[in-house]
Amino acid sequence: MTFGTVNSLAKISPSSIRAWAAVLAALPGTRFLVAREELVEEPVREDLIAKFAAEGFPLDRLVLRWTPGTFRNLAAWNEIDVALDTFPYNGVTTTCDALWMGVPVLTLRGDRFIARSSASILSHVGRSEWICENIADLTQRASQLISDLDTLARIRAGLRDEFLASPLGQVETLTRDFEAAYLQVVNANATP
Repeated sequence: MTFGTVNSLAKISPSSIRAWAAVLAALPGTRFLVAREELVEEPVREDLIAKFAAEGFPLDRLVLRWTPGTFRNLAAWNEIDVALDTFPYNGVTTTCDALWMGVPVLTLRGDRFIARSSASILSHVGRSEWICENIADLTQRASQLISDLDTLARIRAGLRDEFLASPLGQVETLTRDFEAAYLQVVNANATP
């Protein structure tokens, strides 16, 4: 089983790496994939590997992929069974991309807006059970997701439809709400 991320390398914090290492330590036989275009540069790869090594991550279970362009980054999700979010700076577009590509996302609930963005997305999609409170919870939920491959396959097959049926997938409603909010601000600030 492969856990992974396609988040920006700048979001991969030491605390993220430690949490991911804890998940892999609890789940032998799993690996972790980082897929980002900038990994094409050897110094970038070496720097990232050094960061993982500094946090005690098992480097023999770390896989790096570099693929140019967004389309190929979306294709990288085909190699990831369960996404593990970055923190304290969560994914936003990346979380939506993962769900769109049928990949469950586990996130840690943070204490500020940017550390709660994935929790908000998952709540709106109806998957609040993927919001974790601590590393032990993250490890337990990761174990649960990969322990039943038939259920995981069903989740993955239906996740895009879940996303589209959620408030986040309702483009017309989101557009009308945004327009109404914009007009409210404009009208409130209009000079007589």
